[in-house]
Amino acid sequence: MTFNRTLVLSQLSLTLLIAAFMGGPATFGASFTGFMVYGAPLESEPPDFGPRPETPPTDRDFRIWLTGDPSDARVVPQDGPALLLMGGSTEVEQAFRDRALKVANGGDVVVLRTSGTDGYNDYLFEMRSDELKPNSVETLRIREPAEANSDYVQWVVRSAELIWFAGGDQSTYLNAWEGTKLQSAMQEAFERGAVIGGTSAGLAILGEFIYDPDNVDSATAEIAAANPYDETMAISGRFLDAPILDSVITDTHFEQRDRLGRLMGFMAQLRQDGRTGRIAGVGVNEQTSIFIDSQGIGHVDAQDSSAGRAAYVLIEDDQTTATQVQPNQPLIYRNVLRTKLVPGDTFDFNTMTSPKTPVRLTIDGTANPFYSPANPYQP
Repeated sequence: MTFNRTLVLSQLSLTLLIAAFMGGPATFGASFTGFMVYGAPLESEPPDFGPRPETPPTDRDFRIWLTGDPSDARVVPQDGPALLLMGGSTEVEQAFRDRALKVANGGDVVVLRTSGTDGYNDYLFEMRSDELKPNSVETLRIREPAEANSDYVQWVVRSAELIWFAGGDQSTYLNAWEGTKLQSAMQEAFERGAVIGGTSAGLAILGEFIYDPDNVDSATAEIAAANPYDETMAISGRFLDAPILDSVITDTHFEQRDRLGRLMGFMAQLRQDGRTGRIAGVGVNEQTSIFIDSQGIGHVDAQDSSAGRAAYVLIEDDQTTATQVQPNQPLIYRNVLRTKLVPGDTFDFNTMTSPKTPVRLTIDGTANPFYSPANPYQP
């Protein structure tokens, strides 16, 4: 299954040509545009994945919950692939109903987790997007690589039109699923147009870079400001190859748990170590989501109109300076551009721009407070 990569290369060439004509360098977003593989798949007929494999034995760790039709829906996702980034706490129903399920097109939904049970099954199975509803919702609780490598798991994941990563602990996801048939099946589904999404820890694994606090305490803004190389500031590489999120690291429960400082610390560390030529951070508040459509445009939704429903995108530009990014030294990282997005706003992940006016933030671990402005979430 292939995408029209000729078009992708043409977009990059056009961007560079325009930049040269205008007498300046390509914008920050040109690197994102150049790697995009978003757009309709070449195939218009649903693939035949064959019959569902025999259900494997389950135990207290490996569990399967299926609601709906066990047969493959045999549908083609509409206007995919797409990504759904949710910040945690209560799910954003509008993002599922009006965005993700439209792309899923009456297909099959699979929920992946390492803890918990089947709480999503009835919730998503009964949800309608216009006249469409899921053909099935299946939750797989998978805690070991051997389970993630089963033919059954591979079939369920690769034939899904919406793959949803529940909240939990992203380190357990990487430990159990990375390098398995589950991971390759997820990638195959995405490349034929499926929606991939997650909330809380499930969102954390969607960017190119992943905060991965395996067997250590959770990082905080205070820790990042004091030492951006603290052992809690651990970062792993990509799990999903979604080019629109190349050079992106995400964070969740963002404003509610004051995670902006640690996100800036992740960004500074990644740039200092040369792991990426450009970096962006995406932080999503609780009960808030960003749906990134097939054109790379992010749409912000929220579960309600309460204060604190927002998402944030942080990028560098030519005024950004990483003054001090060293182990066991306070972090000094100046003039990072922060765009605040509220429900109804959009953000172009191709160019990393928005109609909203960004503000500049600094984190200085030698100062008190270490944020400038002191409240980096407002206005």
